[in-house]
Parts: sequence; structure tokens; C-alpha cells
Amino acid sequence: MSWIQIDNGIGGHKRAMQIEDDQYLAAIGLHILGIAHCDIHRTDGSIPKKALRRICPSGYDDALSELLRVGFWDDCGDHYEIHHYLDWQRSSEQIETASKKAKNAAISRWGNAPSNAPSNAPSNAPSNAPSNAPSNAKRNAKRNAPREKEREKEKEKVFTPEREQTPSTFRECADLLSATYGITLNSTLALKVRRLCSDYEGKTPSAPERLAYAIQKAEEQKKPSPAYAVGIASSASTQEMAGGISKVPEEDWTNCWGEHG
Repeated sequence: MSWIQIDNGIGGHKRAMQIEDDQYLAAIGLHILGIAHCDIHRTDGSIPKKALRRICPSGYDDALSELLRVGFWDDCGDHYEIHHYLDWQRSSEQIETASKKAKNAAISRWGNAPSNAPSNAPSNAPSNAPSNAPSNAKRNAKRNAPREKEREKEKEKVFTPEREQTPSTFRECADLLSATYGITLNSTLALKVRRLCSDYEGKTPSAPERLAYAIQKAEEQKKPSPAYAVGIASSASTQEMAGGISKVPEEDWTNCWGEHG
């Protein structure tokens, strides 16, 4: 990547201050584009008049006149010269020298790596494999360790109603879902049920009562899904359930978890 140097005080330069207001931005822009053109083509500040069409396709006459009038550029017959160009910008010789140094540095560092890479790859692969295997195994083990811990945590989240440490309200809800849908709670559903029990602990209606109501509602809506029922139980308002819980027959409660209690 090449570059040019622009004085950050160009707007306050004595020549810039003399440019007519209506041509100020156009003239400064043309001046910077001209400097860039000289750097790209290594002309040391010389701009052929024909090249202006490539620098600024159209509408540059007035801006050019201002650059010539205030002395940023000089008219030299078949070309323009940017005033004091080499005082601020690299010469063509300096650019060429820098380019050669960069190429030599690249060759010194990489040699003929691009040409050797295809031929070296087949021969290097078998010899490198045994030596790389231990380091790869350690790296993979380190990378996979957090995943293994997460898997173990997920396994621990699989709840069953038979666990002694499980709160009674959770066991009642788990039994109710198991009896209704013939399932064993997976980790995701169990987590939702635990949250339901936690949110309504010591409240009326209780979590099992809310779940019984929700199962009835899910059946009425023809959506017999345990996750859907738990969702209703978690979101239903007390007012909404006030008349609904009494509609759950006592025998349904007994059938759902009475024998598991």
C-alpha cells in the first residue's frame, strides 16, 4: 500500500485562504487527487494535462484556475507542476527503493515458499503426523473440557420423581405430567417445572393446582403437550384460574397422583 502526506493545516495555508469560496472544496480536492496521481505514477509532481481527465472527469476548470492563480500548481506548457511537491512527498527513486527493500525482505523471510508448498506438502504430511498427534490431542482435550463439564451438568439436570431430595410439590407436578402424558421429565421440562414450583411456593393456587388446571385447558384447546401445559400453568393469572380450578374433578386429582403421594 502506498501513501501520500497531506499537511493537517492545509485548510489554513496562505494559498488555500486565497481560493474563492465557491471553489474552495473543489480546488483542495483536485489538489489532493493530483498529489495522489503523482505518487501512483511516480512523476515527481508532474501532471500531464491529458491526465486531468482521469483525475477529475469533468467540471474541474474553475478549480484548476484557482490552483494556478494562488500558486499551488504551475502551468508548464504540456503539463502542470505541483509546487514544492518533493518537499513533502516521496520521489520516484525513494518509492522504487522502498519497493525493492520490501520485496527483498519478503524473499529473505519466506524464500520460495509459494513454489515449494505444493511439492513439500505430501512429503511433510506423513512425517509431521506422529509428532503433531500428542500436541493435537492435548489441544483438543483442553478445548473439549468445558463441553464435557456442560454435558455432565446436563445429565445432572435429568430429574425423576423418585429422587428423595426432590421437593414434594415438584414430585406432585412430575407425577401429574407422567400420569397424564406417559412421560419421564427431561432436563428442559424438569427445569420449567422447578421454576413453576419455585414461583408459586407457598401461594394459592399451588403449583400442582395450577398444573392440573393447565392440563385441563390444554386438553380443551386440543394441545395435549406437557410443555404447553406447563406454559399455561406458569402464565395463567389467579383471576383466570379462580373459576377454573374448581372444575377439576376430585377423582382426576386422585387418578393423576393420589397413588404416588
